[in-house]
Amino acid sequence: VVVAPLHGPDAVLAVLVAEHDGPVPARQVEALELLAAHAGVAVGNARLHEQRRAIEGVLAHQAVHDSLTELANRRLLQDRAADVLAERDGETVAVLLLDLDGFKEINDTFGHSYGDGLLRQVAARLAATVRATDTAARLGGDEFALLVRGLQDRADAERTAARVQQVLQQPFLVDGITLDIEGSIGVALAPDHGHDIDTLLRCADVAMYIAKRDRAGITVYDPGFDQHTPDRLALLGDLRRALDDPAQLQLHYQPKVDVALGGLVGVEALLRWRHPERGMVAPAEFIGTAEGTGLIHPLTRHVLDTALAQGRQWQDEGQWVPIAVNLSARSLLDVSLTGHIADLLLKHQVPAALLRLEITETSIMADPSRALDVLHGLAAQGVRLSIDDFGTGYSSMNYLRLFPVDELKVDRTFVSQICTDSNDTVMVRSMIELGHNLGMHVVAEGVEDQATLSALAELGCDIAQGSFTGPPMPATDLASWVAENLSRRGGAAQPAA
Repeated sequence: VVVAPLHGPDAVLAVLVAEHDGPVPARQVEALELLAAHAGVAVGNARLHEQRRAIEGVLAHQAVHDSLTELANRRLLQDRAADVLAERDGETVAVLLLDLDGFKEINDTFGHSYGDGLLRQVAARLAATVRATDTAARLGGDEFALLVRGLQDRADAERTAARVQQVLQQPFLVDGITLDIEGSIGVALAPDHGHDIDTLLRCADVAMYIAKRDRAGITVYDPGFDQHTPDRLALLGDLRRALDDPAQLQLHYQPKVDVALGGLVGVEALLRWRHPERGMVAPAEFIGTAEGTGLIHPLTRHVLDTALAQGRQWQDEGQWVPIAVNLSARSLLDVSLTGHIADLLLKHQVPAALLRLEITETSIMADPSRALDVLHGLAAQGVRLSIDDFGTGYSSMNYLRLFPVDELKVDRTFVSQICTDSNDTVMVRSMIELGHNLGMHVVAEGVEDQATLSALAELGCDIAQGSFTGPPMPATDLASWVAENLSRRGGAAQPAA
């Protein structure tokens, strides 16, 4: 019996048995030991090959599956959708986009471990609801997608969505806690609404947003939901590419001026898009288009990132300039918003008090309960909050009292006529008094001349913003503008305590 010597913790023991009468010459023993060693190496290589194949299999699985739920990820969904749509052959294919309602409240109340447990159970139910030929995927956060093939028509897709809703309506038991949750589902169909997965996901996203806004539960996409002509769709594609080109998307900053003292108290960041072929594209042409799709989220993150980077630069130069950024209704319902803002504040080392977020009345009232949670989460970080375009929406006084905002911005439609319309004067005076009684500062938008500014001063307005008090300008121009125009009290305000 000849045993190969062992080397290292993973060495393979090889035993070679040879029959021989009488003593074995030393030279033959050495030869047998060498053969045993070779056998050990061969067995070891075979084992390493098996281990490598196992690891490669695990990595390949992880590359196309969500690590938390084990559902398909976006990449696998896109790959399978490409195959299914290419082989469609007359059948209807549906993409269902599901967003959980109230998931953030569960995370905030019970902690992320319960949220993760709930997501795993939701994933298991979704996987059990569809057939083996269909695909259930998690796209991120509390957003899931289903790719369902072999349907007869729209009604068939709606029945599938109804089954999904039904299984979600059963209570979930997570670590001894019973949790109830519902979902908003947007449905898009091939070939009715598109022939590729990106288009179908966009349409399902629009439908899901409508379902959430209207509390409809399930909504099938309709072209009337958005007015995307081919030109607008092309513009949307250009906007996606512009996010990777710093030369196209830039921020201009409009001063906010103290009415009584004339000093700069902050700026509002306004997005400007210089298209390589179209030239300057007005915000009204692309902001609404982006808000109708998921593109508003990366666009908002880009604006926040750029604005805070500029705030850091001003701070390094000794200027403490509060910066306001507008939030759309879609962004306000984004469960990842508070965490993303916290990450950006940490990344740029900017005090939270230097960031102000402006939210319109209509965006708040789209889902007041969820908006209240998001706003309290932002306020807890120290971020300042404003209600923008005040007077044009449908705010409830009860909600206005509950929201953690410290600034009201009176819409320009009221401000522009206060010198010529007594009714507008009364309205603006009432809004200013309301804001002050609630402990808020009041900003008047759309100040276009000295007469309007003087009238606002008499009414007790705190802050003015408009072309007369200061137009939007690149960051590089702000310092010189302050020196030239704010003679009574130049410079920027310090962040509020």
